[in-house]
This record gives sequence, structure tokens and C-alpha cells, in this order.
Amino acid sequence: MSSSRFEGRETELNFRHADRWVSKGSAHVRGQVYYDGKLLSQSEFAARVDAIDSSAALQTFLAESNGFFVLVTTVADRVLIAADHVRSWPLFYGLGDQEVYISDDAQWVHERTGEPALDPIAGTEYLHTGFVSADRTLSPTVSQIQAGEVVEVDLSEATDPVTSSRYWKFELGNGNRQPSLKELDEYAVSATERLIEYADGRPILLGLSNGYDSRMIALLLYRLGYENVITYTHDLTAGYAKDEIDAAKSIADDLGFEHVTVNVDHANFREFYQSDAWDEFHEAVGYLGSLPDIGEIVMLRKLLSENEIDENAIQIRGHYLYPASARIPEYITKRNTISRDEFVQDIWEGHYNRWDTHSKEIFSSDPEEIKELRNNIHERIPVDIYQNSETEPNTKALNGYIAWLWQERVPKLLSIDYELDFTGLDKWWPLLDKEYSEFWTEVDYNLVLSGDLHKSYIEWLDTEIRGEDIDPITEFGGGGTGSYYQLKSVYEKAPPKLRKRIRRLYFRVSGYLYDDSYEEDPRYGLLSPETFDQYSLHRLNSKRSNWVALHIALLSSDGFIGFNETTEIDATVPER
Repeated sequence: MSSSRFEGRETELNFRHADRWVSKGSAHVRGQVYYDGKLLSQSEFAARVDAIDSSAALQTFLAESNGFFVLVTTVADRVLIAADHVRSWPLFYGLGDQEVYISDDAQWVHERTGEPALDPIAGTEYLHTGFVSADRTLSPTVSQIQAGEVVEVDLSEATDPVTSSRYWKFELGNGNRQPSLKELDEYAVSATERLIEYADGRPILLGLSNGYDSRMIALLLYRLGYENVITYTHDLTAGYAKDEIDAAKSIADDLGFEHVTVNVDHANFREFYQSDAWDEFHEAVGYLGSLPDIGEIVMLRKLLSENEIDENAIQIRGHYLYPASARIPEYITKRNTISRDEFVQDIWEGHYNRWDTHSKEIFSSDPEEIKELRNNIHERIPVDIYQNSETEPNTKALNGYIAWLWQERVPKLLSIDYELDFTGLDKWWPLLDKEYSEFWTEVDYNLVLSGDLHKSYIEWLDTEIRGEDIDPITEFGGGGTGSYYQLKSVYEKAPPKLRKRIRRLYFRVSGYLYDDSYEEDPRYGLLSPETFDQYSLHRLNSKRSNWVALHIALLSSDGFIGFNETTEIDATVPER
């Protein structure tokens, strides 16, 4: 922990994960960057940040850099906090009477800013999404850094010292480029070369499925001659069926990579919950900004315990920014304008779907809370949209959808951050590479949303290296049926008022309803079957329970989170 005082406010820093940080002068950095084509060491990165003399200069440096990082530095009487383009690790900040508190531990900031009651509206959003949107958290006095953002705290300003700006945004709809597969290949190879340079011979742990994205990374690593690769596939409900595990192993065998299957069962989660690791995990990783990924960590802990894997290994995922087409309504490409109501409804249906607000069988949200959440959706998106008009051109609405995915879903749901610290693993995610992501902003958005270019490239790559065509079923990620996708298409084209009914049919046809969800999902093994049945976790249908709601319910019943007034979260917890 360090502190510095200026006229007006004192800055107090606390890094719970201090071994991952490097400091130089007033600069503190985590992660590494490529600048001017060179991978800077953490020490070089910290020294360069320490030499920066203004917020504008920092933003220019970061805009010209590539990598995964978070940083804090002081310039004159201003503290600057910044994150990379996808917010690989969150930092939290809050103000006291005469202090500014900054930490990678939100609870530490919460305690030092008066430890106020948690925000019930933020709690309702947390239950519906698994995170709190924009720079907010469950605590009304704690803020979180956002993707591509620089936060500036003026230590000499008494009343309103915090300002922020974005040095980078992910936007589609403005490009008209129709690149060849060779052009795309150049960007994909460059991103993989940066991963290889960062890995520097260390083992790369790649979660491999029979789909496109992780396959692309495996193929490129093989093509570029990186041999120290361990692929793995797990059998969680949210993971892969046996035929997909066999297909992933076949890919790994063809490329000469070691492949490991991780079999996770109810007992693994029960052991985790009943051990000291449950409390230690939540205290180390945090939960005030977004819900940590227990499933991934239990799986990785088992992977590491059952296999001899170097402690310096790098975990790789196949997440990316550009298509996200499953979350973009299909009709947007066929309409000239999109109304505000349609836009909000699409975001709500696509992302606020962890809890069924209108179920007659369970506690229902206060309509005013839901109204406030819905009204604020477009205001929390970092693009100028629906400010002075009830309609927007389709390309502008598209950028609103994409901004939500980039700002909220990728950093807070898809990316795991301090969870990996709990396992000791490092990370570097090549398909989230900034230069690779920027390539897609120049491409005709119809090509991006359809995924045709992305799929064609990986099919070509697989044929070139393995001499095989990709099974067409993996075009949809290996999980859907023909009826599923026909209904999905109908749903996306339907008016908002019809979507509720179509959505229930959508889940029923696609096989998302189980007679016994407890048996289907080993994550529910945190509890015994008898205890599990006491929790109200309904999502879209009373026959399907909700893992996110269960995790939040346990945080509530175990005393991690609590509110001074009744919230919808209370409905998930059994009466005492």
C-alpha cells in the first residue's frame, strides 16, 4: 500500500494482488504492452508511464499501444487510472472526505468510503445480469474502471474531482472493406505472434472445443511452430458433450498437442463450497462489480491438480469482440432506423435474462426499479445515442449494441480476471488483441455480423493444415438444433410484445428445459439436493433453475452481500 498527499486530497493505493504489479516512481502497472512494435517488460512499461506528464499524453500513448493492462499514475496534482481496451482487470476507486482510495479490491474501497448500505437497484441489476453496468458497483461509493477508459482525479478539486474519457472505442458500421482471406490471415498471424512472444516458451493452456474460435488459435499456434501447448476440454453443462470432447481431442492429436479432459462433478463443487477456499476465493477475487466465475475456477483447479502443468502457464480463451452476432438482432441490417424502445427492449431481452421478472410463481421486481434500469440502459453506453431523438439510423443503433457487448459483456462476463490469480495462471487472449479487433471495425458490418468471413477463414485454415472440412454443425457452436435456429431467427424479427412467448418456445424446443436441473449441472453440487430445492431460482421456466441466481443467493445467505431494504435477491434465499 502506498499514499501521497497534495493540497486537498490524499491518495491511498492498495493492491491485494501486489505480486502482479510493478512500480516506478509514481506509476504502478499490471500487465504488459506492445508499443512501436516492441513488447515492453513490466519495468519498461512502468518507466514509460512514469515519464508521462499529462492525461492527454497518457491517452495518446495508450491509443498507440496494444496489450492487456491496468495502471495508476500521478501527474502533478492529478491521479490517472486507466485500463486496456477490454478492461482485462478491474480497478476500483472511491472518495473519502479528504482522500481518494484506489485498489484492485472493491471491498477495501467500500470499507474506507464509509461502508454504506449496498444499492438495491444495483442489486436487482446484478441478479438480472450477473454484473452492475457502466462504472457502478453494488456499493454506492465505489466505482470501477471501464474498457478503454482513463479516469482523472483532480486532487485539488473539493467538490467534483473525478472526470473520465475514452481513448478507445470498439465501433462497427463505418467500414466498407471486404478483405480477402489473405488480408485477414495477416492480422490473425500478427496477433498470434504477439501471444507467442509474450508466452516466451511457457506452456499455453488452451480451452479447445469443436467450434471455430479455439480451433483457430490451435491451428495458428501449430502453423507458427509453438509446441508447448496443452489443450483441454471440460464436461460442465455449460461446456461440451462427449462427441464434442472427442472432436476436440481429434483436433489436438492432429496438431500434436497434448489434450486433457477435465471431468467435473457435483462433489468437486461441494468440496469447494465446504472448504476455506469458498471464502478465500470471494475475498481475493471480489464480487461488488460482477459475479466471479466459480465454474471456471473449480474446473481449472482440478485440471492443475491432476496434471503436471508449469505454474507459469498462460491460459488462453477464444473470446473475441467483433461478430457477437448471436447478441445482435437480425432485423437491424434490414431496417433504416431503430427506435429507442426497440433498442432498449433488445438489450433487456439479450442481457437482463438471468431472472424472470414477471414470473407469477416468485417474488417480482418493484416495477419502478425495472423502469429505472431500462430507462438508464442507453445512457450508460459510451456512444452518443438517443440523446435528442426517438429513432437512430441502423448503423448508429448497431454501434450501441456493440458498445454494450464491448463495455459490459466482454469484461464482466466473458473475461475472467482475478479468478486466474487464485489459480496462479497468467493470461493473454489473442482474439481480443487490439490490432486484430481494430481490423474488424474497417470491415463491412454485414460481413462481420454474418460471421461469414470469420468462418470462411477458419475453414480455409483447417483445410490448409489438417486437410479436413469443418463439420457444419459447429457453425452454430455445436449446441443447437435446426428448430432452435429457426425459432431464433423468428424471435429476432418479431415485435417486442411477441418475444416473451416466442422466447419460452425457443427454450422449450432447444432442449434447455430439464426435468432435474440439479442433476444436469454439477455447479449445483455446491448444495445438497435437499438444500438446493429450498432456493427459488427460476429463470424463464419453473423447470429450469439458474446458476447465476444460486451463486448470488449463496453470497447473500453467507453474508457477503446484504441490503437495508427488501430486494429481489431476498426471494432467492430460503426463509430462515
